[in-house]
Amino acid sequence: PLTFDALLKKGRNESLFFYEPQKGDVIIDIGAGMGDESLLYSHLSGDKGRVFSIEANPAVFEVLGKTISWNNLNSVKAFNLAISDKEGTVFLDDKTSSFQTGFIIRQGDPIQGGYNIPAIRMDHFIDSQQLDRIDFLKANIEGAEQFVIGTLSPQHFKKIRHVAIACHDFRYR
Repeated sequence: PLTFDALLKKGRNESLFFYEPQKGDVIIDIGAGMGDESLLYSHLSGDKGRVFSIEANPAVFEVLGKTISWNNLNSVKAFNLAISDKEGTVFLDDKTSSFQTGFIIRQGDPIQGGYNIPAIRMDHFIDSQQLDRIDFLKANIEGAEQFVIGTLSPQHFKKIRHVAIACHDFRYR
């Protein structure tokens, strides 16, 4: 989007279709990409809000950092992590020319072109950030969305008020 209004319109048609963040909201943006949605969420949640932007791809994470810095997004905290079902390291397949198409494969699979990424379970991420509430959770992580849901306990689910999950189950091997 070339303007903030265009970004807001795009957001309302995609991740914000059923809920729009309010001032003071705590937001987790999994699959933050270059930071366009994090920028939007930061603006909507205001100075008292907090946005946790998680991006696995190191090259894209670098751009995310610049988006945060250049726009003075003081309420955004960025993490170069993958959400997985296990702690440790996963491999991000990145053979294509688009930053939007990389996806996680398990170790032991054929590996050509990509990155080893630190991985964390979603429940452990929430606990590590000491979050007592999450007003909005967005996940768009090319087939790894299942790990967001699969690693949450009932106690963690109770903390989450609104969710937007892109379904890329066809991408995960």
